[in-house]
Amino acid sequence: MPVGAGEAGREQGAVISRLLDGWREWLVIQFDAGNNLIWQALVRRLATPEEYWPLLPLDDVQNRAASDALFRLLDRFLAERESSGGTSAIKAAHQTWMERQSWYQPEGSA
Repeated sequence: MPVGAGEAGREQGAVISRLLDGWREWLVIQFDAGNNLIWQALVRRLATPEEYWPLLPLDDVQNRAASDALFRLLDRFLAERESSGGTSAIKAAHQTWMERQSWYQPEGSA
């Protein structure tokens, strides 16, 4: 029986989700800020920190820098995730990072 388009899309989404599991947390640690940002904004800030205006479109030079940074960071993330104990190690490091922040309040502690 052929797989429907909806089911195939869900399966592909699940694969991508597993591939990028820990990605945003890893980026937050690299940037040492931005826990409130989505991964796309973190990559853009890391790629062009001196020119970061999130609502403005990127020019060709900035777009190239952001694309290069995306793939360079993704390569580093995948290599570090593989060598450092996997996603659980990255998420534990992110949790440790969060606990060092002055604004952090564990759930249920308010």
